[in-house]
Formats: sequence, C-alpha cells, structure tokens
Amino acid sequence: MVSSLNLFINLYSTISLMKTNTLIIGAIALAIGISACQNKSSNTNSSEDHSTMSHEESQGSDTSHAHDSPIMAAMNNMMKDMHQMKMTGNADYDLISMLKSHHKGAIDMAKAELQSGSDAKLKTIAQNTVDKQSKEVDMLDKMLGMADQSKKDYDPNNKESGLGKDMNDNMMKMMEMNHDAAGSIDHEFASMMIKHHKDGIDMGNIILKHAKMQDFKAMAQKMIDDQTKEISELEQSMSSH
Repeated sequence: MVSSLNLFINLYSTISLMKTNTLIIGAIALAIGISACQNKSSNTNSSEDHSTMSHEESQGSDTSHAHDSPIMAAMNNMMKDMHQMKMTGNADYDLISMLKSHHKGAIDMAKAELQSGSDAKLKTIAQNTVDKQSKEVDMLDKMLGMADQSKKDYDPNNKESGLGKDMNDNMMKMMEMNHDAAGSIDHEFASMMIKHHKDGIDMGNIILKHAKMQDFKAMAQKMIDDQTKEISELEQSMSSH
C-alpha cells in the first residue's frame, strides 16, 4: 500500500514537473517571438529612415551646383554638353561639334563677366570673346553642314590610339578644375578663362593633327595664336585681383 502511494506521488510530481516545463518553454518561445517582432519592426524603421536619408542625400547631390558662380556654372554646363555629345566617327564633324560647344562655354563665361565684373580690361577681353567666338560659332555651324557624317575615318570608342585617344585625353584634362576661384568674379573669370584657353589650344592642335577641312584647320590655327596672346593678358590682369 505504501509502495503504491509512493508510486502515485512520484507520478504526480513528474506530471506536474512536465506541465511546469511546458509552461516555461512556452513562455520562452513567446518571449523569443515578441523579441523577433520588435527587432523586425526596429529594422523596418531603420530601413525607412535610411531610405529617407538616402533620398535627401540624393536631392542634395542633385543640387550640389545650385550655388555655383555664373562663371563656374557656364564651365559646368559646357563640360556636361561635351560629355554627352554623341560621336559619329567622322573626324571633321565631331571636332567641329566639340569646338562649337567649347566656344559657347567661353561666350557664357564672358557674358557673366560683362554682367557682374568690374575690371575694365577684363570686360574688354570678355566683350571681344563674345564678338569673336559668336562669329566663329556661326562659321562652325556652316562647317557642320559641309562635313560628311557618313564617312567614318576614326573609331570614337578607341581610347588607346588615334583621334579617339587624343579627344579622350583632352576631355580628361578639361575636367581637372584646379583653377584659383578665390576672390572677385573678375579674378575667377580670368582664372577660368586661362584654363579654358589652354584646353582650347590643346583642342586646336588636335584639329590641326586630325581634321581634313582646310577652313577648319585655318580657324584652329588662328584660335591658337589669339588665345595664346589672351592668356598672357589674362595672367597680367589676374595678378591685380
């Protein structure tokens, strides 16, 4: 009888312990589930915050040039236009298109100097730039109509040799914006125009090397001569600002 009673007590204790363990395990599982939900919610919020931040940063990067000076804005627009230009594979047509865009950049920079600058000598240089290069842009437009786009005489995708390499090297050099922009708009105009002219001289030498149209090559040689002289004048004026 006593043995049967002890067996019953042991069985009851075992069952009670199993129920207790089940409750404990259930409680642990519930706690883990709640923690997982909280972590998921936290991660979701964190992801949403990151997405919002990225969008705001993206907006900020899109407007990173919003406060550029008129001189720098003109240079940036010129570089963007030249970078997006589609090359045809015809040396004359592509070089004329590139020089036309380069001239338009100089005209925009000169107009900014005329509007906001104060140095009389620099404003004279700026006005000469507008007058001279506006006429040359008209001449380049006519030359574009004469160039035979169907005649392919170089591979624009070849950046290792020939005209493709020379144009690519020239573009990379143009992108090196290591000018001195400190000081007045007069100082910045002189500094940026010096760089613009040096890049233009390099482009002129590429035209002399690869172009076929004699009128175009003659324009390039005159541009080299004129801009070499203007660089000296700009350097003298910049030293006073």
